[in-house]
Amino acid sequence: MDAETLRHMFGLATRALAANLEGFTEADALAQPPGGGNCVNWVVGHVIVHRNHMLRALGHEPVWGADADARYDRASPPVTGAEGALPLAALTEALDRSRERVLAALEAATDEQLGAAPVSESGNATGPVGRRVALLMVHEGYHAGQVATLRRISGRAGAIR
Repeated sequence: MDAETLRHMFGLATRALAANLEGFTEADALAQPPGGGNCVNWVVGHVIVHRNHMLRALGHEPVWGADADARYDRASPPVTGAEGALPLAALTEALDRSRERVLAALEAATDEQLGAAPVSESGNATGPVGRRVALLMVHEGYHAGQVATLRRISGRAGAIR
């Protein structure tokens, strides 16, 4: 997977996510979807956690530390109110910073770096960095779609036409 393709994929996902988040209030972002699932606040925090994984895989610093990662990582408790959740403004600011950092990391990425087998946080070798980053981007696209659905549930019109 080459850096140009990864930048293009990431750009598509980030634009979809930004468009679907437009107009959300703090209360909207904390609203629980009917029938279960996570609210927008958790989904956005979760996307940032996985952008941090991308940044680490590319040899760059994440946008926040382990405490925030733990709050929004896979299998973390759902966000059911403001207590213990980051404010939406803080999340969108971190989302913007993570976008800028990932794009800069991809701009600097070499074919050799993307083709290298990284060592995961658990110490186990994984597939090439480029494939890992591509998988994380697909994961982000999935969650951008979740935000689109949560947008409709909140009574807003679709953001992407």
